[in-house]
Amino acid sequence: LTQTAQNNSLTSDKKQFDRLQKIISLDSRLSAGPPSVSWIAFADQEMKELREQSVSSTPSIVLIASDDTLVSLEAARKMCDENEHWKLKIFENARHELLIEKNKTVESVWKEIRTFLNALDGN
Repeated sequence: LTQTAQNNSLTSDKKQFDRLQKIISLDSRLSAGPPSVSWIAFADQEMKELREQSVSSTPSIVLIASDDTLVSLEAARKMCDENEHWKLKIFENARHELLIEKNKTVESVWKEIRTFLNALDGN
């Protein structure tokens, strides 16, 4: 609740930001809050394991926002460049939570997901 629409890291959509603020103000337990030490430790372990694994042959799509301040775009780009089965899609002028972004971005995200899944299905 201390963030403003301009400086939050989750969405560039003021309407969505205001909606989230309202939900949290009604029940603060619904706020994820900052990551815990154990969350950071598990995330660090997961990243180490991903780097140590051989190249995955499972087709994957990595969706990331151009203005994400929580996930490194360069790290995502590097991981995808190192795996021919992974496709990187960057959504311009968006922040971390792609599915609570401006409608145009959300529609583009779902279109990208549908296209990816249809290609896996052979359609």
